[in-house]
Amino acid sequence: MNLYFLRHAPTLANITGSMVKDYNSYGIVPLENNTIESWKKEVGIHLPKDFKVVCSPQKRCIDTAKLLFKDKPFQISINLEEFDCSGIGDKKFWELSEEELTTSTHLFKQDMYVKIIRLLKELRSKFKEDNVVCISHGFYTRTVISYIRGMLDTPLELLCSKNIKFNNLDLYDLYNDKIFHFFCKISRYIAAYLVLKKFSFCYIINKY
Repeated sequence: MNLYFLRHAPTLANITGSMVKDYNSYGIVPLENNTIESWKKEVGIHLPKDFKVVCSPQKRCIDTAKLLFKDKPFQISINLEEFDCSGIGDKKFWELSEEELTTSTHLFKQDMYVKIIRLLKELRSKFKEDNVVCISHGFYTRTVISYIRGMLDTPLELLCSKNIKFNNLDLYDLYNDKIFHFFCKISRYIAAYLVLKKFSFCYIINKY
């Protein structure tokens, strides 16, 4: 059995750095067919021929499964849900101190690891020898990588990608402990979409 962790396609919340209370209020932004084909050539090529798909129950992960693996049925696991950061409120995660994050979310690394261990046990019992692609979230998957590598990152460091870069549509091969990054310039599609949504174009250019 090998496990792969795939971060969902980008959402508006990813661009603004928002942590929302209703995790299903953001679906993924539209991506053109050539972007999807680029992902398959750059990242999807590293997946085995046969695999099962398991998703976080959040809409953006389910949307990603339907976008990339149209012909594959998928299962849902609550153990793939993103860690709840809704207590942050309107703040951006890069504005927080470690103490503010802990106070507002009550996230402790030990508890985060317990959730990951529950997931690994669940997948092992359900799929045994099957390869599994887990579609989940950035903060969650960076924590998985930190756990596998025995790193000492704090929750805030994991949230802010200080030592582990894992962007939208990146893939993590757990067995080989390797990250496959998606280098296609999807930001230009996101930028155009945000302009239509009346976001600040200058903000988008500065962020990318």
